[in-house]
Amino acid sequence: MVKTQKRQKKNQFRQNRLNSLDLKWEIANLPWRFLPKLIYGALLSFGDCDKIKYMPSNSTTMVFFYTYVLLSLKDGECYIGYTNNLRKRLEEHNLGKNFSTKGRRPMKLIYFEACLNEDDAKQREKYLKNTIGRRYLSKRLRNYRNFKLFFN
Repeated sequence: MVKTQKRQKKNQFRQNRLNSLDLKWEIANLPWRFLPKLIYGALLSFGDCDKIKYMPSNSTTMVFFYTYVLLSLKDGECYIGYTNNLRKRLEEHNLGKNFSTKGRRPMKLIYFEACLNEDDAKQREKYLKNTIGRRYLSKRLRNYRNFKLFFN
């Protein structure tokens, strides 16, 4: 009797495992345009995802919020900020539309991080602007700085 119960549990475990493998295979073979909705649904099942923002409903692209570091080629100083459109923001910096970087143009993007949540990007920007964050950046960009010093 005990052996049959163990065998039934083992078979049930195997069947559940096969079902999950089938699901993983189906997810892996979905067209890419369905993945953002699928990821959003998975995140909703964990809760607290109401701040994930999407493009208009006819698009399936998620909006990322970027924390970025720009290097002034004029004075060698860094500027740290966040945005949801990195290319447009870099262009604004280089056209002089930002007061704090207007006199330090041209600017070069040397580092960025992407977040799904705007609050996370703001928090990361705040962290990178303090002493510990600047130390982190200097360690993270050590190879870039050495490369720049070697070739300039």
